[in-house]
Amino acid sequence: MTCYFSVAFTAAANSVSKEQVPQAISKVFMGVTAGMVIGTPITSLIADVMSLGASLWFFAVVNAIAFVAILTFVPSMQVKEKLSYGAQLGVLKRPLVWLSIATVIFLNLSMYAVYSIFC
Repeated sequence: MTCYFSVAFTAAANSVSKEQVPQAISKVFMGVTAGMVIGTPITSLIADVMSLGASLWFFAVVNAIAFVAILTFVPSMQVKEKLSYGAQLGVLKRPLVWLSIATVIFLNLSMYAVYSIFC
């Protein structure tokens, strides 16, 4: 799922002007969040009503549709400059990156805690 976020955010940022990047990324984040908020209860309902196998098949079909949509609609993005692995890992020196990682971890923890209470 994390790979999907990266692709979606990058595609959104590269498809609009610099002034519109925050809006594009927020729309992608809204869509991903809505998908999780709607998809998790539906998958749980299918597992309760039918079976876990049916729930997993539903999940597989939805992911296959998303995969085909990504292949069809996400444009090919050219590499502007090639970065070494050291330069890519150098991003971990920034405190904002670690704050973002911690925020994502706590957001996921809170979402799954709420889901486990309801299910």
